[in-house]
Amino acid sequence: MRAQSLTILVAAAAFSIHASLALADGYSRDPRFVGQWRHKGDTAASVLTIEKDGTWSATIAVDNGPVYEGAGKWLTDEHYIYWLYTKSTSPYAPPGTRDKDRLIDIADDYFVTARRDGKRAKYERIK
Repeated sequence: MRAQSLTILVAAAAFSIHASLALADGYSRDPRFVGQWRHKGDTAASVLTIEKDGTWSATIAVDNGPVYEGAGKWLTDEHYIYWLYTKSTSPYAPPGTRDKDRLIDIADDYFVTARRDGKRAKYERIK
């Protein structure tokens, strides 16, 4: 348990340092993403909350399956939204995981991303 906590702490510290440098190098936290969003995929539904302070949290309910919880930090640039998982109950994205989604479209009430596997996800604003 201590090794996992240390790994999470090191990953979060590294991301914080990276975020500080990144914000000075063209990365940002695009305020259009701040809010609460809903996504319904083929086999799961999720609610994603993106905060102005650079944190996010999510609940993902798999159809006829488990519910996963996650949280972490986020950044954007012109083409991507970047995710660092600091907490996660999913075996697919344990704490310390870094991921990115390509930005396809964003409007006041939705945004669309493409994951690494090319599948698109549309998130609709709740708040």
